[in-house]
Amino acid sequence: MQAPEDYYIKIAGVVGGDDATGVVAALMTLKSATDEQIANHANLRIPSVRRTLYKLLNLGLVRYEEKREPEAQKTYYLWTPAVDQLEGYITNMKRVVSEKIKTKLDYLRSHVFFECGDPAHKKLTFEEAMESFYKCPICVKPLQQVEVGELIGRFEKRLSLLEGDVKERVEPTKMQPYPTVEEGRRILSELGASGELIRHSEKVVETTKSLMEKLKTKKIHVNEELLLAGAIFHDIGRTKTHGVEHGFIGATLLREKGYPEELALIAERHVGGGLGKTEAKKILGVERDLSPRTIEEKVVSYADKLVNGSRQVPFSQIVKQYRKKFGPNHLAAKRLLRLQKEVETLLNKKI
Repeated sequence: MQAPEDYYIKIAGVVGGDDATGVVAALMTLKSATDEQIANHANLRIPSVRRTLYKLLNLGLVRYEEKREPEAQKTYYLWTPAVDQLEGYITNMKRVVSEKIKTKLDYLRSHVFFECGDPAHKKLTFEEAMESFYKCPICVKPLQQVEVGELIGRFEKRLSLLEGDVKERVEPTKMQPYPTVEEGRRILSELGASGELIRHSEKVVETTKSLMEKLKTKKIHVNEELLLAGAIFHDIGRTKTHGVEHGFIGATLLREKGYPEELALIAERHVGGGLGKTEAKKILGVERDLSPRTIEEKVVSYADKLVNGSRQVPFSQIVKQYRKKFGPNHLAAKRLLRLQKEVETLLNKKI
């Protein structure tokens, strides 16, 4: 049986590649090190080490501590391995796989499929088959309806095994409840949040409450405790950095404090109108869609854009700023407009 340390290095290599294997192996030896020390030990370039560390941080597989040298007016980070988080990471990954299987099952159950008989050629949905006049777009053979019941059964069995294992792993450890706004304010202060950051977060809470009340009048259900906790904590990552990465750093902080995953995801996905896979990989080294998905994630992200500092502003003002900074047709501006449309459609829903 592999030792936890060996398994930890193996998992890091699987999710982060060869560089991640070198980084965590160096950390296991050094115990605590700067990115430069890790780079020297692992014979890697510093930019590569930094990208890898942020990726592993986002996955909860490493930790860091900010250090200051007042005399040199210098700030640096000491990184340490998080072997104790391995079990939680595996459980979380199983949850992710379960969600993907559920999405696949929903797709299979809600469509009728056709095929030409060649396993190398893609199965087509009813709509796609109609568009190609019931002929395979590759070999032009006639399409026949295909049964996917057996495939659905295999996915259901896999899902049952995964969910049973996740339930067994998670149930003994009770997650912390959602924090109140008062608790959130206290935690932000303990983390060294500036007065400006706390005032901004409180204004986002106030704006979120107003949006929440409007949604209730439209008979739209939201998790109120989660919404308010997400609003006070959406910028918790700014206690460490004001860069674009403050979203996933904030999510990591919340996970380390034992809060539910759905709260961490609000912080992780609120930045701008969300980050697509390409941007997330380029900026953060994480190939994952970081756009808001749940109604709570979207409402907090939307409320954040209505607050500039601690002042309420029109959403259009933020869109204008993004267009000026990135260009009128930049994806960031388009995602903001999509977020605005999604939330305002709910707010203006007819009942």
